[in-house]
Amino acid sequence: MKKTLKTIAAVAAAALLAACNTQPTAPEGYVITGTAEGTEDGDTVYMCEMQGFFAFIPTDTAVVKDGKFEFTGSTDHIEIRYIIPTHTGGEDNLGLIDLILENANINVTIRKSEGEQKSTVESDGPEQKLWDEYNALQQDWNKREEPSWDIVRERKGTEEEIAAAQHELDSLTDAAHAAERQFMIDHMPSGVSDMIFFTFYTQADDDAERQALLDLFKEKSPDSYNYKRVVAEIEATKNSEIGAQFTDFTMNDTEGNPVTISSIVAANTYTLVDFWASWCGPCRGEMPNVLEAYNKYHDQGLEIVGVSLDEDRDAWLHGIEALKMPWPQLSDLKGWDCEGAALYAVKAIPANVLIAQDGTIVAKNLREEELQTKLAELFN
Repeated sequence: MKKTLKTIAAVAAAALLAACNTQPTAPEGYVITGTAEGTEDGDTVYMCEMQGFFAFIPTDTAVVKDGKFEFTGSTDHIEIRYIIPTHTGGEDNLGLIDLILENANINVTIRKSEGEQKSTVESDGPEQKLWDEYNALQQDWNKREEPSWDIVRERKGTEEEIAAAQHELDSLTDAAHAAERQFMIDHMPSGVSDMIFFTFYTQADDDAERQALLDLFKEKSPDSYNYKRVVAEIEATKNSEIGAQFTDFTMNDTEGNPVTISSIVAANTYTLVDFWASWCGPCRGEMPNVLEAYNKYHDQGLEIVGVSLDEDRDAWLHGIEALKMPWPQLSDLKGWDCEGAALYAVKAIPANVLIAQDGTIVAKNLREEELQTKLAELFN
């Protein structure tokens, strides 16, 4: 299981954007070389992704040798990665830098502090160049907005002057949004366009704007990573709606034997598919309630099947034993990439889906007293 790098100061300038798809620019993959001020030979440099609010998750490490570090690999889609150096025995913040991870030759220079000499990224890949252009576009609009922001934020001037500044700010924000959207369109298909799509889609104010974005990418960039991911999530959400037919999947049990969910559903009056993980505190806290429901209604036709988002097999098995769960347990040990969870658009755990014997989803995300109440309604 991935663990958050706790020693890193929570500093970053750019908002996290999701991964995007594009064609590799170099069949041999990527080579990232660089130097980091404040490091010595033997120090560790982390390549990280960001999850949530400045939670850096290491995806690779390199060791400084002869004053330099190097990462190699390959990727089939574009991602933002953060390069974060550390010094053994030191707590000083050595800075960080974000870059576009693409199959290219990339060189980075990381400074401890951003004075006259800045940290830099140089890449021979096309996506980094587009990303730099897009950032420059955003910075230009931010500068135009600063005077109005200053008046509105600090409440400088009369009410009329503040209202006029707010009107100007709203107009500039709309114009910036239009310019960024046009940048996305002008550079389709590309990984950066797909990154902009994802941001626009998740921040859209209404369904009409979201649908317009989907239609645009369906026509001009149907193979984009985020577009395909959003479409899959839309379908998964439909799959988990109450009243819909459940979506079947197969996953291995604790003995490594494949088990199909439909075989369990067909054999029981109701089946609760329970998504959990051994490392999930709320899941462990909820499990006594689930066990109570099992003991009360199992003889009347309730079955529970656990689907774990664990990555570590031993931790998964230990969790089952510690929590005393007697029902079938399945996992592909892929963590948040669990295929069963993806089919039901599971974004947080614990989560569950209650399925009738005819395959109809009758309830979902039942917790605490709500679970007991629903089962009492169905069985009594």
